[in-house]
Amino acid sequence: MSLKKISKLEIIISDVDNTLIHELNTVDDVRSIKAGELLKVDRRNYISINTIKAIQTIRSLSIPLVLATSRRITTYQNILKFIKPSFSIVEDGCVILNEYGEIDLSWANRLETFIGPASDLMNNFHHKGSLWEFKSILTKIS
Repeated sequence: MSLKKISKLEIIISDVDNTLIHELNTVDDVRSIKAGELLKVDRRNYISINTIKAIQTIRSLSIPLVLATSRRITTYQNILKFIKPSFSIVEDGCVILNEYGEIDLSWANRLETFIGPASDLMNNFHHKGSLWEFKSILTKIS
């Protein structure tokens, strides 16, 4: 189906791992790399040229694209070389990035009660602080 026929689509939200990018699994994957059909995202993940083109088409239609992943910001940055989403939800849903891949301070300020101050987010992405304490509280409740 042509994307141009979809007139009521307001937003697309997608997972990243095993949805848009994949690990090498088959001999065909290796052939696709050699043919230039797959591009290396990080040490073990690849993205297809067709996926990149499809996302560019979506973005050209002014449909907001949001990527959601449990990835840490530092590993997610590699994906932004290939895909330019409108927003990203990373770090298990605790951090929202703007279209430039920067922490969206307006959202960080709104969520500060739950995830801690925005300054904590920008100083050290690998500490086990309030972001993960909040996640563990939710896990215990559910």
